[in-house]
Amino acid sequence: MQQIFPGWRLRRLVWVVPIAIGILPAMLSPAAPATTPSMPPPLKNRQIPARGKGLFQSTRKATTRLEEALTDLSSDRYAVRQRVSAAIRKDLAGQLRAIIQAVGPEKKNRLIKLLRFDSQLLRWARAVLALPPRQRAAMFAWGLQSKVLPWAAGAFSSRSMRRAAAARRLAKISGSQADWILQRLLASTHRLVYLSAMAAIWNRRPSPAMVRIVWRRAFSTGIPMPPYDANQRGVLFHGRRIFVPKIVNFWRQTQDSVYARQLLTHWKPPELTELLVDFIRSAAQTRPPENPFSNPGMMQIPNYIRLFRLYKPPAAAPYLLRLLATPPLNNINFNFNNIPLHWDNHITPLYLLILTAGQDPAKYHFYRSNLYGGRWLVHTQTEENKDIKTMIAWWKRRGVTAWTPAAGARPAARPGTIPP
Repeated sequence: MQQIFPGWRLRRLVWVVPIAIGILPAMLSPAAPATTPSMPPPLKNRQIPARGKGLFQSTRKATTRLEEALTDLSSDRYAVRQRVSAAIRKDLAGQLRAIIQAVGPEKKNRLIKLLRFDSQLLRWARAVLALPPRQRAAMFAWGLQSKVLPWAAGAFSSRSMRRAAAARRLAKISGSQADWILQRLLASTHRLVYLSAMAAIWNRRPSPAMVRIVWRRAFSTGIPMPPYDANQRGVLFHGRRIFVPKIVNFWRQTQDSVYARQLLTHWKPPELTELLVDFIRSAAQTRPPENPFSNPGMMQIPNYIRLFRLYKPPAAAPYLLRLLATPPLNNINFNFNNIPLHWDNHITPLYLLILTAGQDPAKYHFYRSNLYGGRWLVHTQTEENKDIKTMIAWWKRRGVTAWTPAAGARPAARPGTIPP
């Protein structure tokens, strides 16, 4: 296993973070009856041995003291809780005081790295403490293993490169615990981190939460992201090198929606059927100017069409019929290379409805155009109206009609967007 800090064995971390690691198992043990704490003074520098058995003996003593003190953190008496909290803080400060008294540039440089790891570990612990009790206990037991700990903590690093490296390593570890951390990395606002996580989990069986996070990424609209800590980084996304420059802009992130769509296409998860229908349902509840099918330049719609082709869910038909019943909008008619072209807000729902019926759009009046990202279009509005009547009649013979909103129903909270 690759070491987190070259030249240092993992066991040497115990004298840097004895308190942090000692707290976690103690939190999982049953609480003892509340007693008045008796905390010894903080460890002095001379009490921290350089190597050998004394190192682990010192750690065991610190852990035992903590276990005794932690039982009083749940005391019914406010004074007891305050006193033991102050004692633990004093002991933590004593440990830190001994650590930072190192002499020499080599020792100081290594201590900085170890203290950086300590901060990652504590951020991981705080996140785990927010989980339900059973999941929290399993996460601590899993994450405190020597082969897992560097990467579980690294996923909470303040450095993007460290989080990206953790994503690559955690993707090789099976289980729901690794899934939980990978989900957080997928949802990161840092482009280098979430692209690395997407590339790492390509061949991993996704959790439902992963599917929804990547789905949102496929239909993102340019969420502002923090500045990066390097001028140029790169992610190898299955044969394609994606460069991540320091300057962040809308078009770069919109481009990433294509990679998210490719990942969903590769996975073909069963949850995608429901998400596809939810998207159409949300669009059907909004006015034409607000739903995503009313703009020929909506960059996320080609992603949706490609994913829709994988499943062609029949449950989407009533909502597609509803979209065809809305007034025409953005009626576009012109010649392109001496070929007439027509587009309006009915074109894409009609195309999807034909796919849902299991039929070939080319057998109607649709043709593939080089405009609008290679969309399927028709030549005239007359052809479109004829196809709409044919499709409505086809579905009506099968007992499917347009969805009608309930009286007094509120419109979608986020028109034309995916559900939370």
